[in-house]
Amino acid sequence: MLASITNGVFIALFLNTGLLLTLANANLTEHPPHFITNIFTGPFYDYEPEWYAQVGFLILKTMIINALLPFSGLALGWGLPFIHRKMDMKWGNDRYVTKKTSMMAYKKIWSGGEYIMHIKNAGLLLVVFVTCMYGVGMPLLFPVAAVNFFIQWTVERIMAVYQVKLPPSLDDKLTNNLLAMIKWAPLIMLFNGYWMLSNE
Repeated sequence: MLASITNGVFIALFLNTGLLLTLANANLTEHPPHFITNIFTGPFYDYEPEWYAQVGFLILKTMIINALLPFSGLALGWGLPFIHRKMDMKWGNDRYVTKKTSMMAYKKIWSGGEYIMHIKNAGLLLVVFVTCMYGVGMPLLFPVAAVNFFIQWTVERIMAVYQVKLPPSLDDKLTNNLLAMIKWAPLIMLFNGYWMLSNE
């Protein structure tokens, strides 16, 4: 189930981040089948120099924002529980002063949140696929992806140690699913990279 959720979230993210901007600005009216391609009446017939200045810049900006996004998760992981705990302690400093009437409710407010690994896997797949799809024409995506992976690695280590509950024991299905999906990224890189290089 978690592998299916990972794939579904990744496909939605990739369509939104990797394809939507390109398709919204593409002009495919010259290509059949016309009942589909007549929908796409954007300004760009191909990967033209202006495409990089307009659409490519937006894709790069989205990936930079995506690279910095884990910091907001880290801040929320500290901030929201802190506020809830302070409210439970009546804004004092004694953690034994509580409004909770059961041990289970007390433990819930002082323990961490759930570690949602499958959504994080979908985010990793998004970075790899968008970078491979457009990286040949926009090489800046590769260092942005490297920074993204480093930030995610650092933030995930901090969250796993200090913020979330001990993750449940899982088998290797999520990892195998990730590897099975990621093997298609170089193929997309070859096809779209050739297309981008042939139009510069």
